[in-house]
Amino acid sequence: MDKTTLEIIQLYLKQVEEKYNVTIQVLPKSQSKLLKLLRPLIETFNKNYWNNYITTLGNTIWVPDNWLEPTSNDDVNVLLSKVEVIAHESIHIKQAKEQTIFIHNILYLFPQILVIFSLLAFLAIPFNIAWLWTLLFLLFLLPIPAPFRYLKELEGYRTKILFYKIVYKVDNDGLQFAKNIIIQQLSGSSYYFAWPFKKLIQNDLNNEQALQADEYKQILSFLKSNNLLSQ
Repeated sequence: MDKTTLEIIQLYLKQVEEKYNVTIQVLPKSQSKLLKLLRPLIETFNKNYWNNYITTLGNTIWVPDNWLEPTSNDDVNVLLSKVEVIAHESIHIKQAKEQTIFIHNILYLFPQILVIFSLLAFLAIPFNIAWLWTLLFLLFLLPIPAPFRYLKELEGYRTKILFYKIVYKVDNDGLQFAKNIIIQQLSGSSYYFAWPFKKLIQNDLNNEQALQADEYKQILSFLKSNNLLSQ
């Protein structure tokens, strides 16, 4: 293999940058003050967040600290798994570009973000005790289904279906294995129970027509041009 994993990732991100007219950074989480602040909260429902999950905020992809470490002998499977992850995260960058970063983030965090309105209860002190009703917004801390977060992550996780089906060329059992991983992620605590309806997720993943979207064609074109498709 002529190129290292990091070189392939950089090439792919350059292609995404050119398509969406953005500048993308890939940085270790330890450099993010915000993520370090949020870490204790996130790990109350996702204990593996810091070391095993990647977060995209705006046009920055935050990865575990050892994720970018170079290896002396790059394995093609390691390379493909990392390109799959970067392709997933690039989908979120596309979403933010299309909707603006502000709207994208609001939709992603909805409905839990509504909890911020509970802060209006402080108005009960200088104004009127009636403002205490806003404490009801604390109910949005509950794992209420988050349809926008689900749809955004579904679009991202379809990259896994693409890789398993076309890159790894698995059989039907292998493809269902990949779908089961996605179903567990999106229905469970990893994304704060974004869509706890496993059969509905299965139905969405079975819609392989969705893989005809331009973003997935771009991924395949990149893999082909870099000789990364299985023979």
